[in-house]
Amino acid sequence: MGAAVQLALGALFGMVLTGTGAADFDAMVRMFMFDEAHLFLLAAITTLAAAVGIALLLRSPLGEGVRALPRRVHRGSMLGGVIFGVGWGLSGSCPGTALAQIGSGHTVALFTAAGVLLGNGLFERVIAGRFGLSRDACN
Repeated sequence: MGAAVQLALGALFGMVLTGTGAADFDAMVRMFMFDEAHLFLLAAITTLAAAVGIALLLRSPLGEGVRALPRRVHRGSMLGGVIFGVGWGLSGSCPGTALAQIGSGHTVALFTAAGVLLGNGLFERVIAGRFGLSRDACN
């Protein structure tokens, strides 16, 4: 896929995140305080849509050559999930929403994006070898 198509799809994704309130720090706070459920519902709906979409893709001619291999959960998954959740709660964004926040002028999200890059770099250099993981594990 060309860089222009990827950029356009990323911009569209960011607009959807912003339009649904998923890139709004205050909406994140209301979600984590259980004052508002619309972001929980949005996450559930998008997860369901992705699961159905992948299942349909794998059964269609367009899915020719696409593999969906089961992955075992390794022991770092729980700790990684906790770290991700704490970071999300503290920053008011996850990696996707941080980019949407930056795109909509909320420069404080640059710190979140820097943390994402730093965390990925640390994982690659420090942790991945302990779990027998590498960049090639995602291919």
